Amino acid sequence: NWGPPRSDTVILATLDPQTMTAGAISLPRDLLVELPGIGYRKLTQAYALGEMTYGKGQGPRLVAEVVSRLLHVPVHHYVVV
Repeated sequence: NWGPPRSDTVILATLDPQTMTAGAISLPRDLLVELPGIGYRKLTQAYALGEMTYGKGQGPRLVAEVVSRLLHVPVHHYVVV
């Protein structure tokens, strides 16, 4: 048992219905980020550590929270593929 997977790619997408515009930025997987309650780790580890530390289903939530804090934008939704 290898535990929960790490995220391979993290992309922040924005949609603005008023201006009918969209944008996206891909974040480097080796980016050093602070994981709340865990410490500094690579962004790719956020998903797995969220699952192991906070419980099943919490990996994506932790990634969204970290990205939101990092880029100072709200993350309202996420998709896991």
